[in-house]
Amino acid sequence: MKRILPLAAAFLLLVASGVGQGLWTGRWGVSADVKAAAARCDRIAMNLGEWEGQPVEMSPEQLAMAEIDGHCSRRYVNRRTGQEVRVLLVCGRPGPISVHPPDVCYTGAGYAVVAPPQRHHVEADPAADFMTTRFAKPGVEPDPLRIFWGWTDGGPLTAPDNPRLTFARAGALYKLYVIRRMGSTDEPLDHDACLDFINVLLPELQKCLSPNP
Repeated sequence: MKRILPLAAAFLLLVASGVGQGLWTGRWGVSADVKAAAARCDRIAMNLGEWEGQPVEMSPEQLAMAEIDGHCSRRYVNRRTGQEVRVLLVCGRPGPISVHPPDVCYTGAGYAVVAPPQRHHVEADPAADFMTTRFAKPGVEPDPLRIFWGWTDGGPLTAPDNPRLTFARAGALYKLYVIRRMGSTDEPLDHDACLDFINVLLPELQKCLSPNP
């Protein structure tokens, strides 16, 4: 009996570990929490204030490779200034969505980070913050970009140092990119059109991504 108890305890621990890993990796399919959260991506308005949106297609292969269960991919143009930003909101299990920020995945696409990422707070929500940096391609046509990014599980959008750990208990997770093509890599941050757009977008996200809008 004394030998059976440790074996039974070890077996239960193994089963619990396997169940946890299965839920984390989606081994048994997409959970109800993830399905419900993914469906909320479609709630984001196509037009936001002065910004008019157009859908941008993502291939099924891209979505499957990144383990994305729901997304909103759009190009927004300010009808007054002509400024343009690209928005990508993705949703899925916390494991895949918490990794691969743009300073990782964009460098894999041939871009170089121009300056170290920095944290940036926005006016629309004092509890929210983003990481942001600039990217450029080496060579004659640098194609400079400024990207803002952060995560949310339905609360304020934040950019923690370790999103995988911070959101480990979330039922589902969103990651947001706001991207603008710049004229040059030295454009100042304070007057970037992305900031105006983010101040309009954040209230919409809070309304649309809440489980109880």
